[in-house]
Amino acid sequence: MDYISCESAAKKMGVSARRIQQMCKQKEIVGAIKDGRNWLIPDNAILSPKTHLIKQDIDIINVK
Repeated sequence: MDYISCESAAKKMGVSARRIQQMCKQKEIVGAIKDGRNWLIPDNAILSPKTHLIKQDIDIINVK
């Protein structure tokens, strides 16, 4: 299995690297593993930016 960095995952998803780190810690990214201070994220676990934006819209609607 190929792994990518938080920075690479952030570019793919259109979010910050810090947000990816938070998602890993909260187990929102399946298969992410901690290697020392770094997170390794399976290449196939990344959502497309469009899917991520749809998820955000749903979360915003649910908050109201």
